[in-house]
Amino acid sequence: MFQADVVMSCTYDPLLVALSIVIAIFASYTALDLTGRLTVAQGWARLAWLIGGAIVMGVGIWSMHFVGMLACSLPIQVGYDTLTVLFSVLPAIIASGSALFLASRPVLNTPQLLTGGVLMGTGIASMHYIGMAAMRMEAETRYDPVLFMISVVIAINASVVALWIAFQLRLQIGKTGKRRKISSAVIMATAISGMHYTGMAAASFRPTKIANAVATIQVPVPGLAMGIGVVTLMILGFTLLTSFVDRRMVTQIALLKQQEAQRLQLFMDITLGIQRSLKLEDILNTTVSEIRKTLNIDRVIIYRFNSDWSGTIIAESAADGLMKTLGKTVYDLLDKDDIEMYRNGQVQATNSNICETNVRDCHLKILEGFQIKANLVAPIVGEHRLLGLLCAYQCSEPRNWQKVEIDLFGQLAIQVGIALEQATLLHEFNSAQEMVQVRDCAIAATKNAIAITDPHQRNNPIIFCNPAFETITGYQLQEVLGRNCQFLQGPETDPKTIEKYATRCD
Repeated sequence: MFQADVVMSCTYDPLLVALSIVIAIFASYTALDLTGRLTVAQGWARLAWLIGGAIVMGVGIWSMHFVGMLACSLPIQVGYDTLTVLFSVLPAIIASGSALFLASRPVLNTPQLLTGGVLMGTGIASMHYIGMAAMRMEAETRYDPVLFMISVVIAINASVVALWIAFQLRLQIGKTGKRRKISSAVIMATAISGMHYTGMAAASFRPTKIANAVATIQVPVPGLAMGIGVVTLMILGFTLLTSFVDRRMVTQIALLKQQEAQRLQLFMDITLGIQRSLKLEDILNTTVSEIRKTLNIDRVIIYRFNSDWSGTIIAESAADGLMKTLGKTVYDLLDKDDIEMYRNGQVQATNSNICETNVRDCHLKILEGFQIKANLVAPIVGEHRLLGLLCAYQCSEPRNWQKVEIDLFGQLAIQVGIALEQATLLHEFNSAQEMVQVRDCAIAATKNAIAITDPHQRNNPIIFCNPAFETITGYQLQEVLGRNCQFLQGPETDPKTIEKYATRCD
């Protein structure tokens, strides 16, 4: 029979102790990883990560403590009250949620760090001692006050350190970030394990003859501990995998947004350049250069069609080492089907090795001559006329063009068409101006009187007269502008002569 003043010794299973420490390391690493996810998440995603992370972390920390308790073997049969065991998980979840929330904040000052550490440490200590209270056995548990306080202090200090480490490492990625997280997780796990086994050392078990008749867990200790450990590690592993996949997706989305922003900026720059500049050569050279740089393409050229549908390269940007083609004319560039397709604004993309596609022999020779393995071709259209082609060539290796690249390329070709139209209009305007200047000089130099009227206005008003007119008639330009020529007719003017003159002019 046991005596109440006899203290039973507790022996530890080394395998279960090691398992509890491994769980602590995994739980700590998961906590550090989830802190990073919470920091970058927003809205409902942030709330989901906070709740899910709190549950996973809480279960992980609780599992470490419970496996550590099961590692302690007493010389009597020990059971656990099911409801109390389940209730002990709650403080761990609350403490984990508080830690994740604080560590993921933009700023964590000293008062917040200390307050969070006290709350988290108190929660972990509560979880531990509630779990100890779940033990059902013919013995009573007493605690050494000094070791009890030391275990609580360790829990609080460990929580402060864990919060600080999680806050510092929340945004670190890559191999360096992983190494720091692993080393930090080991430190945190050591502190958590130290708290647990200090709390276990504070407990002493004295035998009694009274057994509590309540619902208890009566499972062989090694099997129960291993089962909890395996399930916990699986949950933590799945959480880390989910976090990894989410991080990759967020990174890819951020990269796509960055690329989209760069392409939008390129489109805006080229559009503004076309609107602000009337010098076609500068616009086209800037366009091909910026497209090649932004889309990381080996060669970008602009063909301008001639009357026979041959194409002359009027702008080019090519990578170093590639032959230059600026100024060259390519014949047999299009057939009737190609012309119709490009007139409809269709962008042609070759998403694999050019030699393995259904390309006509004449086109294949052209492409091979330019060392092309993949290409993008967009029509340059102006006023419903096919003016040329904007072409992107990948020469170093085959390439799969993304939809966003194809769409942007087509939009840029439209802007090039606008630039060509502007240049054509400017050329026509300058030519007309030159003709007007030549006409004005010829009219001014003649010795005959000349007056020009506008037949589209009522009463055919005079809109111009040369110096000879002013000399012969005695009227100045300002005096005759807007008047009908009939004011020059005198009383002796023969009406028949005027009628014959008008008839001949018609």
